[in-house]
Amino acid sequence: MIKVGNRVSLFDNMGREGVVIGYKKTKTHARTAWSTIPQSNWSNNIVIQWDDGTVSIHKPDTVMRID
Repeated sequence: MIKVGNRVSLFDNMGREGVVIGYKKTKTHARTAWSTIPQSNWSNNIVIQWDDGTVSIHKPDTVMRID
């Protein structure tokens, strides 16, 4: 589980490292009308402050924790 304060990197850019500074709840737009399983319309995206000082928001499945 990724928490605030963890060192993280992205799966597609492992050379870039940063720290989680928070979460941002965003509404998802992709909905499938044929599904019978209840689905959430919200996603908690991760806010990362990179070592170079920039801040960006990423989906949880693209972020990995650095131990």
